[in-house]
Amino acid sequence: MLTVELIPDFEKEAEELGYKNVDDESEDFEEVYYEQGMDSVTLTVSPGSEFEVPLYYKGNIDNKEGLYEIISAHSGRIAFEQDNGIITLSPAAFEFSEDGRTIKELRKLWQ
Repeated sequence: MLTVELIPDFEKEAEELGYKNVDDESEDFEEVYYEQGMDSVTLTVSPGSEFEVPLYYKGNIDNKEGLYEIISAHSGRIAFEQDNGIITLSPAAFEFSEDGRTIKELRKLWQ
């Protein structure tokens, strides 16, 4: 099983709350950050299944143990943004392969 945490885009979340120009120095930051967490969704994906990271979201995957590899739809194997063992996926459709290890990007979703 693969677990993907879908997190709303911070700027989009701020916009939906009616805020403009929110950054970590503004007084509205904590409220937007809290709402972003409340609007996050966790997907559990079985091998052989497809899933989507919707527009205005990012998908985080815990890869601290190095279990997963990503294959881009356009350029073969690529290194997606990874920080402290967390892979961050951009909006796209993906397939979690039967091998329980490979995540194949099928197509990008554009904003």
